[in-house]
Amino acid sequence: MRHFFTQSMLSVVLLLFGVLGHAQIRTVSNTQIVREHQESFSGVKSVKIDAQFSKEDVTGDSGSELKVNGKLMSDLKDDNYQVVSDVVDGVISISVRYPAQGWTTHSGELSILLPEGIILEVITTSGTVNVSELKNNEVKVTTRSGGIEVSNVVGNLKTMTATGTTRVNNVKGTVSLNSKNGAQHLQDVTGDVSVASTEGELRLTNVTGQVRTESTSGNQTLLQIKGAIRGKAVNGNVKVSESEGEAAVVTFAGAINFHNFKGTMNLNSTTGEQVGSRITLTGSSNYKTTEGRIRMTMLNATEELTFNCKSGTAFIQARGVSKKKKLNSGKGSIVVTSESNTGGQVFN
Repeated sequence: MRHFFTQSMLSVVLLLFGVLGHAQIRTVSNTQIVREHQESFSGVKSVKIDAQFSKEDVTGDSGSELKVNGKLMSDLKDDNYQVVSDVVDGVISISVRYPAQGWTTHSGELSILLPEGIILEVITTSGTVNVSELKNNEVKVTTRSGGIEVSNVVGNLKTMTATGTTRVNNVKGTVSLNSKNGAQHLQDVTGDVSVASTEGELRLTNVTGQVRTESTSGNQTLLQIKGAIRGKAVNGNVKVSESEGEAAVVTFAGAINFHNFKGTMNLNSTTGEQVGSRITLTGSSNYKTTEGRIRMTMLNATEELTFNCKSGTAFIQARGVSKKKKLNSGKGSIVVTSESNTGGQVFN
């Protein structure tokens, strides 16, 4: 009884801080199906689904009709559990409704077969969302704490979540991901990508297109990027590997690390160090830090490079030449400009 009371009090706290107006959820096993729903629509231009606590599965379909199958489960038999649809000029709104009781355990499952070309928007509070096998569909998914998984989609994608994990795989189109502290993993994308997070980890793999990332304390890992990179981080580290293009990365306390990169670099950090290995510069590049050190190992021939480096108090070393505070050497067409205050600089 004491354990149940403790769980109930915790549920009240959660209700006050983020789930006001929604029925409370507790995990028990004695639920039953209280509503089943099947419906088909033709001539659909767009669909908006408010799934609430329900799990949502959206799959592409070669047919012309949008098909909805769903069931709602609860430990309370109540006719107020409903799946309601509204159609106006080819725009469909589908929503899950439930009674106002605050101590009801409930869950749901909605399955949507979505024809090509239909605009899709899904909203949930805690239900997970799976989207797959879509062609020429615009997709927007918003969750509070539910996870998001998207795979094999041709079309633009936008996701937003507070704490749920987002996973995106094999998308051709513009992708925009946003999370407060949920991890965001993205791979095999052709198209411009924008990913933002406060605390969650960002991991991008095999992207062809312009990439923009921004985080406060979550680490960023970018692998196999072909295109311009624009990265911002406060305390999180930024790591770029096996990539090529124009890279511009700014951090405050986070470290910047590049490995096996080909292109131009514009790096700026306050206390975070800047480290690079197997770097091939294709154009003039700039490195700037206040307290962090700079250490770059480049594959370019020395005659390709010109170094214009300065430091407040630290030593500077560039291809066998060592100076304190200021170093100018080389006659190459690729100009390496660097600036630091207390951090040392090494260019090999």
